[in-house]
Amino acid sequence: MSEAAPPAPGAAERASKPYVFLGPSLPLGEAQRILEAVYLPPVSMGDIYRLMERRPSVIAIIDGLFEQTPAVWHKEILYALSQGVRVLGASSMGALRAAELAAFGMEGVGQVFEAFHRGELEDDDEVAVAHAPAADGFRSLSDAMVNLREGLRQAREAGRISSTTHARLLAAGKSLYYPDRSWRRLFTAAAGLGIPEVELQALREQIARGQPDVKRSDAVQLLQRLAAEQALGPAGPVAAAPASFDFEPTYFWDQMILHESSAADPDTTAQAHRTDGAGADRHQVTSAALQRHLRVDQSRAREALDTALLLFLADEQAMRRGIDAPGAPGSGDRPPPAPRSREHLSSRSLADLERGERAIEGLLSALPDQINQRLPAALARLGRLEPTLIDVRRKQAILHSLGLRAAAPIDAGIAMEDLFTWYQRRFGPLGGTPDERAQALGFASVEEFTSEIVLEYLLERGREP
Repeated sequence: MSEAAPPAPGAAERASKPYVFLGPSLPLGEAQRILEAVYLPPVSMGDIYRLMERRPSVIAIIDGLFEQTPAVWHKEILYALSQGVRVLGASSMGALRAAELAAFGMEGVGQVFEAFHRGELEDDDEVAVAHAPAADGFRSLSDAMVNLREGLRQAREAGRISSTTHARLLAAGKSLYYPDRSWRRLFTAAAGLGIPEVELQALREQIARGQPDVKRSDAVQLLQRLAAEQALGPAGPVAAAPASFDFEPTYFWDQMILHESSAADPDTTAQAHRTDGAGADRHQVTSAALQRHLRVDQSRAREALDTALLLFLADEQAMRRGIDAPGAPGSGDRPPPAPRSREHLSSRSLADLERGERAIEGLLSALPDQINQRLPAALARLGRLEPTLIDVRRKQAILHSLGLRAAAPIDAGIAMEDLFTWYQRRFGPLGGTPDERAQALGFASVEEFTSEIVLEYLLERGREP
């Protein structure tokens, strides 16, 4: 087990209420009337790992995020199962992960899970929808393919449409990009498919009477199962079966833990809480959030990265030379390095400087994990840690108010082109395409880079909850 992983909780210490990750599949108010639980926003990478610190006994996954933020890892769920936590899934992301991890003990519930488990469905976009932010209850803004599929199946079996029409409409629905899927768009697309109007009218009338929602039904079924167990009292809940596998930490597991670890110790974070008046103290600053905040602006990141590299190399050299000194007298009071000047250098010294700068760039590229790990310490050395934590917390407060783990231009009400125009006015020329800029700054993807720019844009305009 990784040293950074939380300890395995004892059965008596586990939380009594289930933890449920819920979003657009079912309104929160309806869910609360069915099951007494701790309801959390849609799950994404790191959420299950962090939730283990709260010692859950039951985790139910209904909805999850993907695309602009990494989806919940299978490894996180396996870790929870290995620690004796019962994990159930249904409806959306939960159904996908349950189908993939059923052999390891994750429990699947409902029609969507069964379809994926039997191999009848394979594509993630079957359950994907566009949705509103948390403030609007994660309300669905499109129709899931599984719901279109169910409506067409019912119409075919009732004799309202033929098998040929069913196949054509199914293909037309599948061809729509998931945020654009809806019955209205499907009927628009059907106009050019040569489908008899009498069949389309029969289908319209059926849908007008009630649109099938298998995702909602599956979510209700999962919650009702847990509620029935809950009603039986202490003897009712089903205990998690012992894990049938050995959990093996991997390099990528350790990287995820590093990615999700706190960027500052509790004392430093508490100090930032007191200083920040934006109500952002609800959010822990992770190393990943800190890195994104720094890297979006090259001038903001340069000094911190150089100092982090200096700390890493100092550690290595001290160990190699057997130096065990907490710090030379007065070393903590040294001013930051002066801006580089080349005016009065001899040709040899200039060559030394340029060679050193190339070496620095090479080391920064070759040692990202070691450098990123030391960024909080580097910021502390430069006297910039506290204000940086405050800014990152404000960004996380914005995301929390939107009910997101990552932001897109549409969340800020700005077009992509206008966003990058603003970025160049604020931080200087891209120096290439957005993809090239994202890669040069050390972002995992252009989507991650874009999300951080959106947060900078909203922060500058005072968009805080």
